[in-house]
Amino acid sequence: MELQERYWKELVQLKFENFYLDEYLDHSYKLNNTINIITAISSSGSIAGWAIWNNLMIVWSVIIAASQVINAIKPYLPFSKRLKVITSMNSDISALFNKAEYNWFKVANGYLTLQEINELQYELKKERQKIDEKYYTNLYLPDKRKLKEKADISVDIYFKKYEEEVHNV
Repeated sequence: MELQERYWKELVQLKFENFYLDEYLDHSYKLNNTINIITAISSSGSIAGWAIWNNLMIVWSVIIAASQVINAIKPYLPFSKRLKVITSMNSDISALFNKAEYNWFKVANGYLTLQEINELQYELKKERQKIDEKYYTNLYLPDKRKLKEKADISVDIYFKKYEEEVHNV
């Protein structure tokens, strides 16, 4: 495989990871907000219900207790921890993609020797490894097939626009 093609694939992979983390972040925010809404409604609704239906005191007590337990353990649930880490990681990957994209012009137009392209690609991989080491020690991201499919679609759209812009210049 030609070095330019390898560099291009590295560039596309970085953009995929960027979109995938965007999707993961969106998914985690939605899950977090859903739990927040459910616990808020159950706590408030339970207090109102307890006052109205005094004969179902046990049911309302259980609902309030469950809501309090969920609020207490929520910071320890994996998706809550992921929000901050994914945001930072995605920012680093986005910066790395921008650097790779900037260098793509020189790679694609033959301004660099094979050795220089190889060195650029090596630097990309080395920086990507540093990002992994920085974040994956504190983060576990289970694969989400649907999120990967969405990221693939976003990558396709992004690079179709990218190619159109290049051909129109």
